[in-house]
Amino acid sequence: MKLLKLSLVTALLATLAFGDEQKSGLNMSANVAFTSNYVWRGMTQTKDSPAIQGGVDLDYKGIYAGVWGSNVEFGDGKNSMEADLYGGYKGEVAGIGYDLGYIQYVYPNMSDEYNFGEAYVGISKEWEKFGVNAKYYKGV
Repeated sequence: MKLLKLSLVTALLATLAFGDEQKSGLNMSANVAFTSNYVWRGMTQTKDSPAIQGGVDLDYKGIYAGVWGSNVEFGDGKNSMEADLYGGYKGEVAGIGYDLGYIQYVYPNMSDEYNFGEAYVGISKEWEKFGVNAKYYKGV
């Protein structure tokens, strides 16, 4: 819940500070979700219980950075929150989109046993009625 409040306050401050996106080129977006179960790569992160999630993203001419968070429940009683910090660069060449970046998964109440990072590369192609995309992640 603290992360959600922090995300909403950050979104408000960023909107006030960068309200004229057309002139600065800096764009900000925020999101919030209530889900019946947080599933990541096919495994529940909340023991099949509801989750509240939210994030804030900034981008400037293809460069982006953001933070996203969710409650988690691994059954060990040690941790209740995940915070993901990420950044990268995306663009397009000859109609093919690309995305290069890094994401750090942080579990604030845990030691480094749960925290880890991944580099990723993605490609995408859009047509009139559908699109295709793929991403490859490598733990570092």
